[in-house]
Amino acid sequence: MDKDKVRITQHAIDKFLLETRNLGGGGNVKTPEQQIKQLFKQSKKQEMDAALVKRIIKNGYQSTQYFIVGKWRFVIVEDTMVTCERVYYKQPKRRRR
Repeated sequence: MDKDKVRITQHAIDKFLLETRNLGGGGNVKTPEQQIKQLFKQSKKQEMDAALVKRIIKNGYQSTQYFIVGKWRFVIVEDTMVTCERVYYKQPKRRRR
């Protein structure tokens, strides 16, 4: 996939602005599309795990790819970035012996 040819939806831009506002950035990003493209170019394809497979099934088996850089995840469906989100990792629950 050519990362330069990926289209970015308005939803992905809105989500990026919302997440940056939640980080204390105020959401006043002058060129959100350019910042998203810059982050996306640095991203690496995320390996599939059980949680991502569940998401693909839940969303109707669309041809979905996930890319990650730092704590940002980009969701790509057929050369279109449908959303970007912050990645939050939960601590695994420990079993008592």
